[in-house]
Amino acid sequence: MKVVLLFPPQWLPNQPPLGIPSLSAFLKGHGIDVVQKDLSIESYEHFLSQRYLQSLKGRIEDRFNVLDTKASLEPGIEQQRYADLFLAKSSIDSISTNVEEAKAVFHDRQYFDANTLSQARRTLQDALAVVSAAHFPSRLQLTSFSIPSFDGRFDSAEILTADGNQNPYLRYFEEQTVPWLKNQGPDLVGISITAESQLIPGLTLARLVKKAFPGCHIVLGGYLATLLASVFSNHPGFFTRYFDSLVILEGERPLLELVKRVERRETLADVPNLIWYDGKTVRKNSPVPPASMAELPPPDFDGLVLSKYLSPEPVLPVLASRGCYWGKCAFCSHNVSYENRYRPSIPEKVAADIDHLSRRYHVRHFSFCDEAIAPSLMSGLTRTFLESKADCRFSTNIRLEAQFDGSLCQEMYQAGFRVVYIGLESGCDRVLGLMRKGTTRELALAACRNLVAAGIWDHLYIFLGFPGETLAEAEETIRFIEQNSEVIRSFNIGQFSLTRGSAVLAAPEEFGIDLPQGDAASYLAVGFDFSPRTGLNRSQAESLSRKTWDRLALSYPTHDIMRLLSKEDLLVYLSHNESADPGLSNLSAAVPASGDRYHRLVNESLEMTSDYTPLMIDGVTRSVVHFDLPAFVRGQSSAPNVRQRRLVVFNPATRRLRQIDAITWDILGSSNGRNTIRQISRSLTRKYGLSSWQLEADCLRVLAALKADSFVV
Repeated sequence: MKVVLLFPPQWLPNQPPLGIPSLSAFLKGHGIDVVQKDLSIESYEHFLSQRYLQSLKGRIEDRFNVLDTKASLEPGIEQQRYADLFLAKSSIDSISTNVEEAKAVFHDRQYFDANTLSQARRTLQDALAVVSAAHFPSRLQLTSFSIPSFDGRFDSAEILTADGNQNPYLRYFEEQTVPWLKNQGPDLVGISITAESQLIPGLTLARLVKKAFPGCHIVLGGYLATLLASVFSNHPGFFTRYFDSLVILEGERPLLELVKRVERRETLADVPNLIWYDGKTVRKNSPVPPASMAELPPPDFDGLVLSKYLSPEPVLPVLASRGCYWGKCAFCSHNVSYENRYRPSIPEKVAADIDHLSRRYHVRHFSFCDEAIAPSLMSGLTRTFLESKADCRFSTNIRLEAQFDGSLCQEMYQAGFRVVYIGLESGCDRVLGLMRKGTTRELALAACRNLVAAGIWDHLYIFLGFPGETLAEAEETIRFIEQNSEVIRSFNIGQFSLTRGSAVLAAPEEFGIDLPQGDAASYLAVGFDFSPRTGLNRSQAESLSRKTWDRLALSYPTHDIMRLLSKEDLLVYLSHNESADPGLSNLSAAVPASGDRYHRLVNESLEMTSDYTPLMIDGVTRSVVHFDLPAFVRGQSSAPNVRQRRLVVFNPATRRLRQIDAITWDILGSSNGRNTIRQISRSLTRKYGLSSWQLEADCLRVLAALKADSFVV
C-alpha cells in the first residue's frame, strides 16, 4: 500500500509545513509506506527561475499589445491590467537575469546583510508580479495567492481549475507533479489544504490526480477542509470529479483507518471523521476523540528538501499543544478543527521531540505553531529545556496574560525563546471586551514590558474595524502603539475580516452587523462581506489601517527593521545577532527625508558640466505607449482613458516610471557614455529649432533629474 501526501501551493516559503510531516510520522509508525512532497516550495522553485520567467515573455507582450491598440481603457481592472503588463514586459529581462542570485541570498551569509536581503526579497516579489501579470487577474506573492474571479461556487471552481490562463498551477501540476506521481504509483493520495490561498491550487491538483489515477483513492484534509466540509458535502460533484473523501478535524487516526480500508477494499462506513460518497449520496461518519498528544510521534520531514526553503538555516515547525486554551475570541475560527478542545502535550515529550528533530535534521531553530502556549505549559517547557541544556532557539504564539511576569519571561529567554507573536488586536478596553479577548491594555502592556526586558522580541497583531469600533477607539489603538514603542518591538496592522466559523458570523445580530442577501455560506467562501450598523465601515477601516501603517512604518523606532525584514526573518536574525546586536540596532539604514531628493537633484545639477558623458543605466527602457500609464500605476485614474501616444522611461531595478517629452526621449537615446552633454545638445539643435546654449541648459536640467531618479549615470 503506497501513500503519497501532498501539500499544495500557496504557503509561506520560509519553512516547511507541519501537517503532512505529522501524518507521515504517524502512518510510518504503523508500518505504512509513505512519501510526502511540499508542492508549494517546489512551485516557488519553478516559478522563481530564469527559464520559467523568460517563457512568459511572448505571452505578456502579446497581451499588452492587445490592450495598447484599443480605442480606450476602462477604469479599474482594465487599466490595472495594462499597468501590470507593461511593468512585467519591461522588467522581465532584468528580473529573470537576477532571480537566481536573489534566491541564493536566502541560502548563504548574504542573508544577514539586511539591505541585501531586502533587495533580494524585492526581486522575488517582482518576479512573482511577472507571473501574476501573465495570469491576470490572479495574484501570486510570497505571502498569498488569490484568483479574484473565483466566487466560491462549484461552477466557478470547475472553470478555474481547468483554466491555464488564470491558474498558474495547472500547467505546473500537469508537467511536474503528475509525471512524478506516476513514478510513485500511489494507491492513496492525501492532499492537505490549510489556507484559503491553497483552495484553488489544491482543487486543481485533486482534479488532475483523480483523472490521471482512476484507481487511486484521493482524500482531502487540513484546516480548510474541515472549515468547508458542509459546503463540500452539499455538492456530490466535488466527490466525483475532485476527490473520493474528506478527513475532517484531526487526521492521524482517521487517515490510518482509511488507508487500512482502502488497502483491504472494505467499506468506508466505519472510518471515523470521514465524509465520503457511496455512489448515491454523500455520507458523514461519526468523529472519534483524537489521539493523545503524548502518543503522537515527532513529525517526520523526510522527503522535504529543507535547503529549498528561504532561510539560511532551517526552521522546523513544532507543536506543544493543539487548540486554544482560551477559545473565546469572537473573530477567530482556528479552533474549529480542534472541536474547541485544548490538548497540551507534556514538557518532557516536547523536549524529547525537539532533541530528536535537532539531531536528525541538524537544526537548532524551531517555530512553535500552537494557537497560544498557555503560561503553565510555557513554565514547564522552559524548565525542561533548561534542565536538558538544549541549545535551540524558538519562536511562538502567546496570549497576553498576567502570568507572563518578569520571572517567566527571563526563563523563556534563558531556555532559547527569542520571538513571540501576540494577538493584541486592539488598544481599547471597550473594543477588547466586544472581541471577548479576556484581556486589557494594561495587562498587555505589562506582559510586553516583561518580554522586552528579558530580551525577547514581541511582534503584535492589530486590526481596526471590529464591528462597533468607533474612529476615536481606533485612534486609541494607534496611540497605544505609538506611545509604547519602547515595549512593542514590531507589529502588523490590518482590518477586521469576517470569517467562517467565527462567533461574529454565527450571531450577526449580537455583534451589530448586516449580511448581504443570499446564502453565501453555501459557497466555498472563507471570508464574508458585511455592513456594521455603527462605527467604522469596512472601507474606512481599510483606509485607516493602511494610512496608519504607512505613517508608523516611517516614524517607529524599529522602522528600518520592519522595512528590511519580514516577521519570518526575526527568529534566525535574532539568533544570529544575539551576542553582538541583540536589539538589531545595527541593521538600521538611513531613510532619506522628503526634501533630500530635491537637494540631491540641485547638487548633481551643479556637478554636471557640458563635458559630462551621461549613460543610460543598464536595463532602463524607453517605450511608446498609448495610455496614461503613470496614472494607472499610481491607481489614480477613475475615468475611461482615450488612446493617445505617450513616451515613458522605466527602470526595472527601482520600479521608477516617468512620462517624458520628445526632447527627453532623444536626450536619453544619445546618452550612451560616449557623447558629452555639449555634443548631445548640438546634435538636437537643428531638430528642435532651439539655440545651442538653450538646448544645452535644457540637457543639463533634464539629465540632472534623470540621474536623481536613477535613469542615467
